Amino acid sequence: MATETPAKYETFVLAQLARTGQRIRTLDLTAALLVFAAGTLAYAVAAAILDRWLDLAPVVRQAVCVIYLLTSAVYLTIFVFLPLSRRINPYFAARQLERTLPGAKNSVVNWLDLRGEDLPSAIRGAVGQRAARDVGRADLEKAINAQRTYVAGAFAAVCALAFLIVFFTLGPGLFLGYLGRIFAPFSASGKAAPPTATRLTVVKPADGNAVVP
Repeated sequence: MATETPAKYETFVLAQLARTGQRIRTLDLTAALLVFAAGTLAYAVAAAILDRWLDLAPVVRQAVCVIYLLTSAVYLTIFVFLPLSRRINPYFAARQLERTLPGAKNSVVNWLDLRGEDLPSAIRGAVGQRAARDVGRADLEKAINAQRTYVAGAFAAVCALAFLIVFFTLGPGLFLGYLGRIFAPFSASGKAAPPTATRLTVVKPADGNAVVP
């Protein structure tokens, strides 16, 4: 029985640390992707408005697009791909949990330090029991705050709203035409003339209704 109890505590502590690490990774990746989406929407809106206002030359749109692609590649590599390839340090997860427990006295960190040591079953069980008790009392949502993710979500929502306002203000056809020039400046659509809005005006009768067969 003495050999089963430490194993039970160890399994529970490891599971809690894994949950903590998973929450850290999920929130960090969600925030990073929301910031990327917000930046892409902001780039689309700003570039479309500038292209409509200034009729940007093809070389300018190509240079801006290359800068956007390079910046996106660097950002995604640093904040998405590299974090996915790295393991969450269990000591960092333990510290985050212990921050919510003033009386923990580094019980989880001590358990991690002593985990690989050759200890008597009684001592190992006592250390594991204390660590399991503390991680069981820890508030995971309080330990890993999602405020940064919420801020990134609000920023993305503002950019999405701006995107929709410009989309409906210019009209779907006109706005999509400018997006084609911005996101594909090396293709035929990127080298085409700026899109124009088609307007119908009744010429005759001047102040009346006209029937178009």
